[in-house]
Amino acid sequence: MTAAILVRSYSKDFPWLTYALRSIQKFCTEFSEVVIVIPDTDDLPNLTAERVVKVKDIMPGYMMQQSDKLYADLYSDADFFLYVDSDCILTEPVTPETFMTDGKVNWLHTPFEKAGEDARRAWYDVMKKCLGEDPPSEMMRRHPQLIPRWALQEFRGFIAQKHGVSLEHYIASQPLGEFSEFNCIGFFLWLHHHEKINWINTEEFLPPTVLRQWWSHGGLTPEIQKQIEGILA
Repeated sequence: MTAAILVRSYSKDFPWLTYALRSIQKFCTEFSEVVIVIPDTDDLPNLTAERVVKVKDIMPGYMMQQSDKLYADLYSDADFFLYVDSDCILTEPVTPETFMTDGKVNWLHTPFEKAGEDARRAWYDVMKKCLGEDPPSEMMRRHPQLIPRWALQEFRGFIAQKHGVSLEHYIASQPLGEFSEFNCIGFFLWLHHHEKINWINTEEFLPPTVLRQWWSHGGLTPEIQKQIEGILA
């Protein structure tokens, strides 16, 4: 089994990415590689152990980065992909097995009646439109998320069969903000490969977190930098 770490980033997030990569180097072991996917209009120099893949943006950046994550198997031959965002800082030692139980990927979900009205309003209709059924839970609970290679391929095949277009074109055709990569593929796995995933209801059990996430659009302030440096010291 091999697992790669995938970070989808872009130039405005590169200051955050520097810290994210330092945390990966400090806390992550047993991963085959770290792949950074960026727009082909950006350049990312001075890397050490990471590999950069450049892609052409064909839709607004928010939607494009979701699409790129769901095509991770085109950028690496790994069996699993651990997704880490630029504004995420690992805080604890992890391996691929940290995110698995008995060989199955762990997937956190919260029933919509417990997730809150904001989550339901944001994602319920998006998931139903994509999958064609009523979703029971919000399935994008926190970073990082490990996804098997086969799941990406199966999900893209499902979208092509159900909607008659590639996943990339399906995402591009949605109004801005009306798609959720981890919610949609999570709901797909819930419906079609339920027994292959270790489902964790956060109302019953919440595993310890292994990272902190900030909001990159809020800015990398001196206070946040001090907090991150404390974690990475």
